[in-house]
Amino acid sequence: TSICGDTTQVISSRLCCRWYHYDLSRHAAEALLLSNGTDGSYLLRNSNEGPGCFALSVRAKDSVKHFHVTRKDRGYVFGFNEFSTLHDFVNHFANQPLLGSDTGTLIVLKCPYPWRVEEPSIYESVRVHTAIQTGRTENDLVPSAPSLGTKEGYLVKQGALVKNWKQRWFTLNRYELKYFKDKACEEPIRTLDLRACSAVQFDYSQDRVNCFCLVFPERTFYLCTKTGVEADEWIKILRWKLVSVFRLRYGICLPEAQTGSPSLFTHSMSQGLHSKLILIINRLIAQSRLYYQRAFWGMREWSVEAETMTRQV
Repeated sequence: TSICGDTTQVISSRLCCRWYHYDLSRHAAEALLLSNGTDGSYLLRNSNEGPGCFALSVRAKDSVKHFHVTRKDRGYVFGFNEFSTLHDFVNHFANQPLLGSDTGTLIVLKCPYPWRVEEPSIYESVRVHTAIQTGRTENDLVPSAPSLGTKEGYLVKQGALVKNWKQRWFTLNRYELKYFKDKACEEPIRTLDLRACSAVQFDYSQDRVNCFCLVFPERTFYLCTKTGVEADEWIKILRWKLVSVFRLRYGICLPEAQTGSPSLFTHSMSQGLHSKLILIINRLIAQSRLYYQRAFWGMREWSVEAETMTRQV
């Protein structure tokens, strides 16, 4: 029996009918938690990272965050903690742990989302049943649904007219990127439709580090994060959204069987190397800017001292 099979069997035997959701996909987990969960609801599911890997999906207000849970020998590793037994791992969640992500968002794990939910056995009666078109086959059926792909956090945004920078709360859901004056606000200042976005990329034209831009026909939006890792995360998920838009628009479907092909693996590796290179360039630019600023102010102080000495003479 495989490691993943053994692990799934052990977990399912202990957490059956509770909050282990087996092979529930990331998309389905987000749909469940956003539609029927509350802030702090969570569930455990198998991860697609490999055998023995799990994912903890947690609702944080208007988004769902996903965290790794891995096996180490016969124990479990989650966050900064290691648990020697499954019993200890489950008891940890009973104490409502507090999680903090790279975006600075703090989440209290309040209640698990159960695998079995009570539901009525009531069905609608079919009164009308006819075909609108004829001659079509199953090949004409193209399943499509927008991925939720949620994310939220504070970003610093450049103004449109006055080019000042202000902190705004951003939420990403489906193809909508909304920003609010603050996290507590319910009405967004603006909603950006990513289906009209043509590019997402790092930007070096602004006098700021960790800056990236979203290119729209009518305007380019400049956004900044506190860290390069956070900027990289936003760019990755936004680019993934644009690829999804492209596939849906042109009917391009990528079967799951092809996700492990060498070409796609090489492409993902090159993307990872590119992201790391961008982070290094960002740091070098920041260090160079700081160096020249110090050098400039040092020369200015020296010239003032020289002018003062000349006047004294």
